[in-house]
Formats: sequence, C-alpha cells, structure tokens
Amino acid sequence: MTEGRSERKLFLKPQAAAVPLTRVDARAEHERTLIALLPMLRGFLFRLLGPRADLDDATQDALIALSGALPRLSDSAQLTSFTKTICLRVAYRYFARRAPHEPLEPERHRAHGPLADEQLAQRRKLQRLHRCLEKLPAKRRTAFVLCAIEGLAPQDAAKLEGVSAGSMRARFMHAREELQRLLAATQAEDVDG
Repeated sequence: MTEGRSERKLFLKPQAAAVPLTRVDARAEHERTLIALLPMLRGFLFRLLGPRADLDDATQDALIALSGALPRLSDSAQLTSFTKTICLRVAYRYFARRAPHEPLEPERHRAHGPLADEQLAQRRKLQRLHRCLEKLPAKRRTAFVLCAIEGLAPQDAAKLEGVSAGSMRARFMHAREELQRLLAATQAEDVDG
C-alpha cells in the first residue's frame, strides 16, 4: 500500500461520507488520525531538533497545533506535507530556545556481543553530528535535515518552508559546507583529547 493511500484512509472528510458523521464519530476519526501521525511527527522533530530533553514537549506542541489545524485541511492527500509544515513551525520555536540536548547514555543503550563496540562508536558519531547540527543557524539546519536526512528534493523542501527553490539550494549548500567544517573540527578535537 502506498503512503498516499494510507493517508486517505486515515482522514475521512465529513462531506465525502455517504452517511453524515456524528460529532463523536468525527472526534474518533480525528483522534485516530493524530495517533497514526504521531510516530512520523516525533521522528521528524527528532531529526530536526536532535536528542533534546524537551523533545517530548515539542512533540506535544506539534500535536496540539496539528489537532487545531486538522479540521481546516481540505485535501487529505496533503496530510504529510501539512504535518511537516506544522512540525517546522514548532521546531523553529524550539531552535530559538537552544536547550542543551539530552546525551545518549551508553549504559542505557548498551548492546551485548561482538557488535557492542561498533554500536557505541556509531552512537558517538551520531552525538557528534547532533552537536554540530545544533551549532548551525536554524534555517540552514532545517535545509540540511529536509534535503540530506529526509531526502527531499530542494524544490519540495522549499515548498514546505515557503521559500524559493534557489534559497533552499543555497541554504543546503552552506549548511553542508559548514557542517563539514564543524565535523572536521570536532573530529580533530576528539583525536587530540
């Protein structure tokens, strides 16, 4: 089943139903839609914000904003991009807060066996990436996450952000260059320290 089809099943517009939905039915459908969107929403915010202590707060804020805006959505085919747009707005508010991220504790996520050292090394690389992403300006960080991590084309990312495709390409290029510089600097610090 394609992603678009599953989205259409999640969101039932009252005017399209053969039998008018009661208020209770509409509320239940609304709740099912929000529950189905929660993993995607949280994952997207995690990729944007990193492992922050206030990630759950950001997720809750995004759910509240989405819940209020969902009844105004006229085209259920646009549900994913609509959700991501709301997440971006919430993420920008949290970027401004610059709360320190919650470190990933190796003890809490410890693996056993021969791959444990490799997993720990991967986890440390991920921590370093999140620290470097946190140092980027919010617009560049968002461009990098949308284009490099989410895999969106700059044109699609630009639509989500509400900017031109050229602006998104420039932000992405500058973010990539700055991130490479920051990662090289932190890698040198790790080797020296």
